[in-house]
Amino acid sequence: MRNRMIAELKILAQTLGRTPIITEYRQNITTNVKPIYNIFGSYPAFCEAAGLPPYITKVAPPSKQAFLDDMHSLHDKLGHVPSYTEYMEYGTYSVVSVRSIYGKWSIARRAAGWTLDWSTDWSIDDVSIADGHWLSGLTVGEGCFRIAYAKANNYYPAFSLSQRADRAAVVHRVAQILGLPDRLEYRHKPTNAVARGYSDVVSLHVASVQTMSLHIIPFFTVFPLYGPKHRDFIITAAATHILCNKILTRGRHVPYTAKERVSLEWAYIACAAVKKPTFSVTNLPTPPINLRPLYIALSG
Repeated sequence: MRNRMIAELKILAQTLGRTPIITEYRQNITTNVKPIYNIFGSYPAFCEAAGLPPYITKVAPPSKQAFLDDMHSLHDKLGHVPSYTEYMEYGTYSVVSVRSIYGKWSIARRAAGWTLDWSTDWSIDDVSIADGHWLSGLTVGEGCFRIAYAKANNYYPAFSLSQRADRAAVVHRVAQILGLPDRLEYRHKPTNAVARGYSDVVSLHVASVQTMSLHIIPFFTVFPLYGPKHRDFIITAAATHILCNKILTRGRHVPYTAKERVSLEWAYIACAAVKKPTFSVTNLPTPPINLRPLYIALSG
């Protein structure tokens, strides 16, 4: 087992052209890293046993100004405001150190001069009829709308569309039509999963009230869906309206009112009903009173 692990690490290092970090090992070979610590004691010792030089760990920025300069440099390179994940991958300094300085990534972004901007250069008027109907049809088969539930009792709307890596061009085209080229995610399957026939996946994933309001909902209102997917869309759109109104009038971190919570809980269950057999698709609860007019308007 020891020799096999070393051989796999060497192959990965040759592919990357450098010593892999442990996250890359987990993404490309196996998520189970316990054998590394049981056999070698630590990941650096594992790399040393494979004859690889120690991987370089990103350091803390020497000053706040150095970090801000690096953020602006990355912004110029990417063409948009870097996300936490993008800075973690492409930035010069350690994001952990940056968060220890500013407390939150959102505060670090504001320090760099980027605030919440509910505007977009994208317009539904720029989408051709052919592209609109093509994407609408593709979404009926491959897309997903849902209300997700996160920590601290937070609900958020989500839209995703995925394809195998060899069909990445399809997802790139979708992102282009929706004006969201920076929202693509690449998920690499571990080697043992690939051996069982699984493929890497490319996804367009949106989980932002702002982006749902400015891009996703306008598009599928003009180019409607059909069947159960349309039902999921109108539920997600109604819940997005509630969340958007709350953020713009009372703030993002203000607690939900009782009516908002009931409506969001209903939307969460209603979207899950298609996927979870414990809920009946035909006997969904009636939309809450404050959500009913919007739900009916979107349905019609």
